[in-house]
Amino acid sequence: MRLAPFQYIFEPIIEQRIGGHFGTTLSICAPNQCHEVHTHENPGIVISLGGDYSEEYGQQTFGLPYLVTRWRSGGLKHSHRVGPAGSLALHVEFDNQWLLDEGLDLKALDQWSVRNSLESQIGALRLFLNVVSESPRHDLTHDATLEILDGFRNASTAKGTCPRWVLHARNMIHDRADENLGLRQIAKEVGISPMHLAAEFRARFGMPISSYQRCLRLKKATHNILWDNQRLGTAAVDAGFCDQAHFCKVFRTVLGSQPRVLATLRSKVNRAFVQG
Repeated sequence: MRLAPFQYIFEPIIEQRIGGHFGTTLSICAPNQCHEVHTHENPGIVISLGGDYSEEYGQQTFGLPYLVTRWRSGGLKHSHRVGPAGSLALHVEFDNQWLLDEGLDLKALDQWSVRNSLESQIGALRLFLNVVSESPRHDLTHDATLEILDGFRNASTAKGTCPRWVLHARNMIHDRADENLGLRQIAKEVGISPMHLAAEFRARFGMPISSYQRCLRLKKATHNILWDNQRLGTAAVDAGFCDQAHFCKVFRTVLGSQPRVLATLRSKVNRAFVQG
């Protein structure tokens, strides 16, 4: 089955078209669905917004957890499987004319696959929140998409092996995300100087350690609001924020939106699942 431009198997709940060459579609799929092999006429990216979703390409199956972004070339054959949690996804689609206007090389793009760094996840979250806001800004949607595509390109050209002590520091931050670990404490535990750790960490992961910690907490809190139906205050504390006020302040600063947008969307998702 070949799908026409801006046509999807998932049920669309929010659609935006910016001219005739670019658009976004927030779509939902009820639990326990299998979709036949199909292709899309245009290329694009798919951002998984949670649930239980995987894609199959021939004999390969790829699970797409929360905020993972996948490049999808036009004409690529694939199928979907959606598990008991259902699925929510944001599709960003563009045609060849848009790519040409932006100076992007389709052949180079088709070499890309998946982006799953914390930096890319936060970029995906910014794009998603703008799309579902009460007054979405098309310029922000456009710019956020370009940043995501540029992130793919930078990832593909990255060189060098990440030092083990940097990975150790990152794993420590993930394992103890709800603790207020400082730079000096982390550096002491991995056996490196604070200045060296700070510089290498920023170079490898695109942000300072303190920003990385805040982004991890934001990711966890937003997931808990969307998929565990947690209230804002509960989600904030569980993710490691001092309280709801602190969470809302960081949310606005980093993501440029209000967290209540997530609670509103979750109610819409719940109703769609019940009706489905």
